[in-house]
Amino acid sequence: METNQLTVKRIRVALPLYGNRVLPRFGLAREFALADLDCEGDVILGVERCEWPSWRWPSVPEWLKAQGAVGVLCSGIHPRLQQALQDEGLWVVWGFMGEVEEVLKLWLLQGAVEGRAPAASSPCCRRRTTPGRGHQHLGSGGKS
Repeated sequence: METNQLTVKRIRVALPLYGNRVLPRFGLAREFALADLDCEGDVILGVERCEWPSWRWPSVPEWLKAQGAVGVLCSGIHPRLQQALQDEGLWVVWGFMGEVEEVLKLWLLQGAVEGRAPAASSPCCRRRTTPGRGHQHLGSGGKS
């Protein structure tokens, strides 16, 4: 049987929300955008707004993982929360500011790959972290 279906490298990432913008501090978030992305085609497939039900879930990292997220894009995050997310198997990329759709487009443009942060080349994304690498501060020209 032949099939002409395209293979989609689909992932789900979470972003903490403040209205339609990325919340400046991850630890204050109660509402998240869960974005389904096609990383091969650099396409946003859909964005769902969800509120973390803190009365049912003991932690945000466990809840995000249960929602199917594989990683988090955020502005700022405390190292303990970053470690908690990584302990749940979620990668973290921080340093993003702005409207959710703009942040997602920028991240895809920078070469988003499942489980790995893209190189930060924009003033919108000055810092990034990936599991096992710690903090990496990037300035102009991508130099540490």
